[in-house]
Amino acid sequence: MIRWFVPIGLCLALLSSCGSNHSTESSSGGKEQNAKSIVARVGSSVITKQEFVKEYTKAGQGQSPAQFLKKLINERKLWLAAQEQKLNQAKVVKQTVRKAMVRQLLKTDFEKWYSPNSVDLLQIRHYYKDYYHKYYRPLMARAAHLLVRNPVRPEHVGSLKGIYKAAYPALESEIKQIANEFKALLPKKDPKTQAQFLKIAREFASKYNVPNPQLQTWFKGFSAATEQNKTNKTSLLNAWSEWGKKLNTFAFCGSCAKVAKLMRSNMMQWHRLPTTTIPEPMLQESLTKLKTLVNDPEVRIKVETLPFFPAKQVPGYPAMVNAFAKATHELKDGEYSKELCTTKFGIHLIFRTATQKSFERSFVQVSPEIRSYLFKKNRPKKYKQWLQLKFQKYKPVGYFKRLKEKRRK
Repeated sequence: MIRWFVPIGLCLALLSSCGSNHSTESSSGGKEQNAKSIVARVGSSVITKQEFVKEYTKAGQGQSPAQFLKKLINERKLWLAAQEQKLNQAKVVKQTVRKAMVRQLLKTDFEKWYSPNSVDLLQIRHYYKDYYHKYYRPLMARAAHLLVRNPVRPEHVGSLKGIYKAAYPALESEIKQIANEFKALLPKKDPKTQAQFLKIAREFASKYNVPNPQLQTWFKGFSAATEQNKTNKTSLLNAWSEWGKKLNTFAFCGSCAKVAKLMRSNMMQWHRLPTTTIPEPMLQESLTKLKTLVNDPEVRIKVETLPFFPAKQVPGYPAMVNAFAKATHELKDGEYSKELCTTKFGIHLIFRTATQKSFERSFVQVSPEIRSYLFKKNRPKKYKQWLQLKFQKYKPVGYFKRLKEKRRK
């Protein structure tokens, strides 16, 4: 700081024999400017001490006062030369000046009319209340779990009929048996991390997520019937229709519905064929797709990781079934559930992996941030209002159709 302060003082002292305002001296008998305030003359133009200090403070960093004064002198020379050549009348200069005038008007008028302080405190409070979840985070937990799926929601159990009603008690008992089997396995394996839990759960799930054995047996008989009747379209369609009905005898078969849908689609397509037989490539393609569906494993057990979620539902955060959320939050990090957790989706066994602490940003803390956001958000709307209020005397007429005509040309 001392290094630069001394040269500035010396420069201003040595050049103190010049005038006070940045101006061009009058060629007629106007008053001469105070010579002590001028630091340089360039033709009829002067650079004042006040102007020099202002410009040096703004853009003189890293330059000595003498160097910066030379720079200002050169700029003034160029400015005078440009005036002599009447460049101020050039189209590009006028456009630049016009834009600069608009910017200055916005700065001096609009930005005074509408500023961040124009945002009402009540607006800020309403925003804080409506978007409180942005500034508040509840205590949250993250978990991995194994779910033994129940294909029937509790509210639909009473409406089951026929084979589904008869088969449901056995299905429910099997679900509990599988869940208890995994529950008994956990203490033996004793997982300490999420990765260990997931590995144990996925190995266990692979024993039950297998193709439906009833459906595979059905497909063998179905394939044989297709081979016997493939020479006649009518016989084949009748055979497929009969074997399709047998799918309805399999209760809670997830793949059966997919198989039946594909069969119906193929039968409708073949029915419209003008030939008396089904083309062999078409038939084989259909059988290949059906075989793929039959051999797809049925997902009876799901193993997955979940994002952070709160113990109770909070707007803006992942929502879990209450029983599941409560059971997870009762565990500690790295702990697995000792009891079964039953929800409408089935039976869960949970491993809590991590905790995210809660926090809250008060209204006082976030009000400047909200004010800035609302100011920017409302600025386009306020700008239109300002134009309508302030400049009604300038009535514009826009010939917008002419723009379209030019585009066509």
